[in-house]
Amino acid sequence: AKLSKISIFPNPSNGKFILKYNPKLVTPSRIKIFNVAGKLVWELAPPLKIDQTKFDLKGLSQGVYILRLETDNYRTTSKLIIQK
Repeated sequence: AKLSKISIFPNPSNGKFILKYNPKLVTPSRIKIFNVAGKLVWELAPPLKIDQTKFDLKGLSQGVYILRLETDNYRTTSKLIIQK
């Protein structure tokens, strides 16, 4: 079965956003956020058993980031934009 993409809304955001995914298809083992230079700036090691997670990353600077959701055998990324 093909795993569905994650969705982030609102995007762009001020750092507060919701990550939504299908828990029947994806049980994330880790969520990481990288800056455009590839530096890890934030990490969450769940367990997350729900279909969405609220984030408050207002401490991050304005810019473009990459959110990566990882499971044991799957990885997907999505662009995250923070505007202040």
